[in-house]
Amino acid sequence: MQVGCSERLIIQEFKACTQHLRKGILVQPSVTNISQWQVNFMPTEGIFKDQILTCSIVFDNFPASVPKVIFQQGTFHPMIDPSTNQFDCSEMFSEWSVSNRVYTLINFVFDSFLKIIVPNNAAVPDKEAARLLKQPDGYNLFQKRALAQLNPPPDPANEKSELNVPERWNSQKERVARILVAIGSF
Repeated sequence: MQVGCSERLIIQEFKACTQHLRKGILVQPSVTNISQWQVNFMPTEGIFKDQILTCSIVFDNFPASVPKVIFQQGTFHPMIDPSTNQFDCSEMFSEWSVSNRVYTLINFVFDSFLKIIVPNNAAVPDKEAARLLKQPDGYNLFQKRALAQLNPPPDPANEKSELNVPERWNSQKERVARILVAIGSF
């Protein structure tokens, strides 16, 4: 496969995401590397209601392998390995092909935060989270711990933040913004 082919596929996947992601999901490609996206989940129901959950989608060896979904440190979920923060997508995507779509993967991960189901197999990445959810009062214990462990969202008023500070944008960020507008994502 030639060098730019994977990048073109990732851009096509991003365009498809702008049309097919569920309400409450925001996806933004990195300004320096199209093979890495930042995803914000904002659930309106379930344990994580009104929280902002942030993860990265990393396209290593795309489209030959499943993109990696890596959450911010402190995200407590039975399908997230606490040592790597990687979400285990193998229940839905054991392998990847060009017929799979990234928006399906992202929607699957988002749905897993709306209604947390612990698979019956022993290969759950976070056994402590699974154990809590299986207890009689486990839902409340899980919720208390999950919300306590989440990192607070960045403060837009913080002058070190890139949010709302267009004068800090460089030509690369401006170029990406123009591309996003051109493909109709805004």
